[in-house]
Amino acid sequence: RLGDKLPSERDLAASFGVSRPVIRESIKLLEERGLLAARNGRGAFVTDPGYRAIASSLNVAYRMQDCTSDHLYEARWCLEVFVARLAAERANESDILRIEAAIRVMDDHVEDVEEFIVGDVEFHEAVAAAAHNPLFVVMTRPLVEMILKLRHRAFSYAHIQERHQNHSILLECIQRRDAS
Repeated sequence: RLGDKLPSERDLAASFGVSRPVIRESIKLLEERGLLAARNGRGAFVTDPGYRAIASSLNVAYRMQDCTSDHLYEARWCLEVFVARLAAERANESDILRIEAAIRVMDDHVEDVEEFIVGDVEFHEAVAAAAHNPLFVVMTRPLVEMILKLRHRAFSYAHIQERHQNHSILLECIQRRDAS
């Protein structure tokens, strides 16, 4: 679990039936992926990789699997439809306030793409958080960021208006507890 200390290299090597150099390499690899933090003289501890580790893996998979932007949109659409339904069922007042704050950021920056995108990312994270399943938060942000990177140059005022309108409709559904 998060914060737990791993057994010593010697104990891990004995447990897995491998040499200590193999354990060291494994720990190093897990450190690089953000899953462990080695502290000199104190051992290795389980860390929270956050969304960055998933984003990195998703980027690699996207490039290695000959994915297209359509594949990315489809994956995001499937995830977000389900997450939005759960958010409509599970959101509390605090969740709704966070979603409303993200909408306000977008309202205030409709003509500033960079700042609008900040609000857009926060909106999607807030909706994912409102589903009250931490895995959705970790999975949503990398998908949203990858799509935004692909579309950043293509963002236009008309696209922002349409996107913003869809966000507002989703907020209204969550406020009404309408999961349909």
